[in-house]
Amino acid sequence: MFKKIVIAFLVISYLYVLTFGIFLNNFFRIPTPFVFGLPLLILSGTFKNPTFFYKREILLFIVATFFAFALVQSDFAAFVANIIIVFFCVLYFNYFVNSSWYRYKISVIVFYIWLGVSSVVMLLNHIFPSQIDAVRVFLTGYTPGFQSPSGISQYIFTFGYQAAAFTSFVFTYGIIYYRPLIVKLLILVSVLLIIYFGLQRSVLVTFGLSSVLLLVFFYRLKAVWILSVVALIGILVFSTVTEKTKNYDNIFAKNERNPSGGRSELVAENLKILTEYPYGLIFHGKSWKEASRNSPVFSSGISSHNAYLMFVTYLGPFLGIGFLLALYHKIWRIFKFTFANLYDIRIALLVCLSFSFLSVSLNSLSHNAWLLNGNGPTIFLYFAILHFGRFFLEKPAIDHYDTKTSTYQ
Repeated sequence: MFKKIVIAFLVISYLYVLTFGIFLNNFFRIPTPFVFGLPLLILSGTFKNPTFFYKREILLFIVATFFAFALVQSDFAAFVANIIIVFFCVLYFNYFVNSSWYRYKISVIVFYIWLGVSSVVMLLNHIFPSQIDAVRVFLTGYTPGFQSPSGISQYIFTFGYQAAAFTSFVFTYGIIYYRPLIVKLLILVSVLLIIYFGLQRSVLVTFGLSSVLLLVFFYRLKAVWILSVVALIGILVFSTVTEKTKNYDNIFAKNERNPSGGRSELVAENLKILTEYPYGLIFHGKSWKEASRNSPVFSSGISSHNAYLMFVTYLGPFLGIGFLLALYHKIWRIFKFTFANLYDIRIALLVCLSFSFLSVSLNSLSHNAWLLNGNGPTIFLYFAILHFGRFFLEKPAIDHYDTKTSTYQ
């Protein structure tokens, strides 16, 4: 019994530090994957299973991350840290979760509970700013450079990835699991409030795109009037809440301070640099600072805030796009399987995870963090989807679910 309690504590703690990107802070001077992940794997005895399913993915991550960080940016510390984060996430799914459907579901539930807690912290941060900031310092273990209002994160943009993953998941959950209409409406209003008070313009776009895609594929022709109703509800919620929250930080107040049109200018200027160095900065022997030195937009040292475009700029279209295709090839296969079987209740959870991953991935079009940056929500969802895919695509085992042992045979 005591061992089970310790393992449960380690699962909750490991998923906490992975979800919120806590690697080294004021509390932990040893990388947190070693603090929580390694004892979890040892205590649960999962290393007895010698099969390792993710050799290809680990190799891809090591090579792509080495090129992007160690070679191009000369940031060897970031390369090592990101590989440690990814490697322990792989070990978690490969050895601890393995073929246990129960452990898989628990992992997903804990992951989204943490994201939900972070959203609550963000909302409370509006009401009790100084008190919740102190709580956030304790929850993350970071003190310098705190941005508010936010959730369990140091920066507002970091919370954006959490919000993207959480809002798309719960909205998809309400649709796919056939929840009552009132529940679906409450979910919609809740996620809109999280986006509104979370100051997440990019999440509003990504949530909108993923939700429209879901509704069109799931409801087909009915999606036309459903989208009209959803749009009307969104307008009513935003207009009502905006009038009553003028004194709070919100998405519209942020838009007035920082017009979003600047992102398109950044992308356009980044494309100019890419045309100037068509083979990629790595092959031209240039760093981003050197290549963008004469650009009036990037003179301060900022990037284009588009993770994929920056990756291709670093490595060039051939190497960069090649890595992207290799990294997302299996995900794309699973996505096609998911869209072809939207009504199959056995993969309902996979549908929710897929749209959540789609949203968090689209969010990287407006920010720098993505799969290779050690971004917690993105990495967890990536391997959660791949692991689910093992149950249904690679084994395949969709018709071989053992209800007694909660495993796929």
